[in-house]
Amino acid sequence: MEPGKRALVLFAHGARNAGWADPFRRLAVELGEKLPGERIVLAFLELMQPSLPECAAALHADGVRELRVVPVFLGAGGHLKTDLPRMVDELRT
Repeated sequence: MEPGKRALVLFAHGARNAGWADPFRRLAVELGEKLPGERIVLAFLELMQPSLPECAAALHADGVRELRVVPVFLGAGGHLKTDLPRMVDELRT
């Protein structure tokens, strides 16, 4: 796929405290340095923006046609086992 048509979405839980996302922002920057040409963005399950659907819609509007969603949760609880697969299926449609 041509450059600019793919993106990697780091998908995190979200929190009320804005500083909570700082490590994920740093991760996105560091990944961007290691993966030149790869578009890397953050999306959140709740309490922070953008949500995964909002992020996907914005990327699609910008010409992205292939998304890879990488969960950045500390544990594989219900959100990763149930919510994320449902959300990804919805994005595919």
